[in-house]
Amino acid sequence: MTPLRPNPRPLNLAFHSILCAIFVLAGCSAEEEKKANGSRGFFIPVELGSVSYRDRDDPLTTVGNLQATQTVSIAPEVAGKIVKMSVREGSQVKAGDPLFLIDPEKFQLERERARLEMLTAEHELEKEKAGLREEDRRRLEADKRAAESALELSLKELDRVKTLVSKGVVARSELDKAEDQTRQQAEALKISVAAVSASQRSREESIAQAQAALDIKRENLLIAELNLKKTDVRAPYAGVVISRQGEIGTVASTSTPVIKMAGVNVFTAVFQLPEKYRGKLSALKSVDFWIKEIDFKFRLDEDLDRLVRVIPASDIYSGSIWILVGLKKPAQELFPGLTFEATLHFKTRKNVLHVPSTALAITEQGSLLYVVKEGKAHPVPVRALKEQNGFVEVVDFTRQLTPKTELIVRGAGSVFPGASVMVSGA
Repeated sequence: MTPLRPNPRPLNLAFHSILCAIFVLAGCSAEEEKKANGSRGFFIPVELGSVSYRDRDDPLTTVGNLQATQTVSIAPEVAGKIVKMSVREGSQVKAGDPLFLIDPEKFQLERERARLEMLTAEHELEKEKAGLREEDRRRLEADKRAAESALELSLKELDRVKTLVSKGVVARSELDKAEDQTRQQAEALKISVAAVSASQRSREESIAQAQAALDIKRENLLIAELNLKKTDVRAPYAGVVISRQGEIGTVASTSTPVIKMAGVNVFTAVFQLPEKYRGKLSALKSVDFWIKEIDFKFRLDEDLDRLVRVIPASDIYSGSIWILVGLKKPAQELFPGLTFEATLHFKTRKNVLHVPSTALAITEQGSLLYVVKEGKAHPVPVRALKEQNGFVEVVDFTRQLTPKTELIVRGAGSVFPGASVMVSGA
């Protein structure tokens, strides 16, 4: 009789059921964890701040020495023909007295042209702000076609005149007139094409470009006015004219001495500045001198436009200029050879754009700021200038920064374009 053996099938079924349950539960847990991690995402913690507008004084400190004023050769700051000599050898002059005059006609024309260009730029800006009507657009297109036709006719006339001149039928002056007329028509066509292109751009972009163009024209006018003023060369301080090295009709360059004069009881403070400060000297308010050797301090804040003179450095590659400051009625404590520390104070620059220094990110491509747009880091390229009291002056040449901009002030070194950010404390 064969003994009965237990049937193993029920045990195997139970074992397989338990294993399946374990795998199902493990799979569900892994899936749930994956979903949870996906919903959380990856965020870089940052702190936000804002841009600010601050007034800047920008004092500049340098060192130099006092020199006895013996002789100085005076050259014009703008080149041109001498049309008037106001002194002769032996003339006694006071600070600010006229010495000679460079022909101002060219500089007057440049100033007038710059003024008209500025007025035109102002008109263009107002027109862009008001918006361009459809009839104005059609008129611009018509002006462009007319300019094209006029240029085509001028070119044909120019070819005709060239042929006649080559045959000796007409004078060379007729060819000059034809060439000048062609240049004028070409310039008119450029203006018409630019006007049509401007009308096709977005209004916001057009307004921004019109404002930038106006700023340039205003600066050109200031330069033209300054150059015109420089045609009237005056004595930097009291003295006597030793010799005249130029006469009426002489064409003088900026390196051509015209007058040589000696000072009378005047010391000169001499120091060097970087070339970039040449244009800023017109905004100079005062100069504080401190002579450590004798612990003597004094300030100059009057007649600086006459007392301060710029002399180019002998090495044209040095990037520097020499500054000569005439000291009228110097104190008895002063003597030649003393070394001084000079602090130059310029007119305050109002409402200059600044950002916290911690917001600035330095990359191989240049300086960047990061702002938050729709929860992501957005780069804004800037040009970083001077840092002061934890803030850096920046130039926002893309015009993206406003007082409402959400600026990343901490964590800017960790973010990257398009990174998702999480504001700390939010």
